[in-house]
Amino acid sequence: MAVQQKPIANLSPDCVVLTNKRFIIFRQKILGRMNFLDCLWRDCADVHLEENLIGATVHFHGITGHKESVDYLPKAQARMIYRVAQEEEENAAILRRNLRLEEINAGTNKTIINQAIGGVPPQQTTTSTNEDVVSRLAQLKQLFDNGIITDKDFEQKKSDLLKLL
Repeated sequence: MAVQQKPIANLSPDCVVLTNKRFIIFRQKILGRMNFLDCLWRDCADVHLEENLIGATVHFHGITGHKESVDYLPKAQARMIYRVAQEEEENAAILRRNLRLEEINAGTNKTIINQAIGGVPPQQTTTSTNEDVVSRLAQLKQLFDNGIITDKDFEQKKSDLLKLL
């Protein structure tokens, strides 16, 4: 947790609270009213720390482009916020990657179009299987090019698919 310390007239300081799931910015208003900005780490794109002559400024950037910052934080508190935020950003990036992979996997190989009723001749089955493997290889390459899967995962899945041919 960090509390803003303005050099002059620090009547209603902003506060930052971090948890393992979210960060919260408290902004006091007149007559005891409060504004809360409550954001999940998975919705946070980046956190920056800027140290100034008097205190430090922490900038929060959301994946939707929303930006928030809290200035005049004590440097020690701001550094702690930055350290924790970097750890949570890494965890959130892994979570977002896994969610995208689950969405992609949920959509592949679930739709059957023009399936013959009864038996299918063996030649057509082999051709459709080969076409399926080729399309899956193309999807795998696209995942790799977009950075969703690692080089190691790509090579392993590619070798598994090539064995099916």
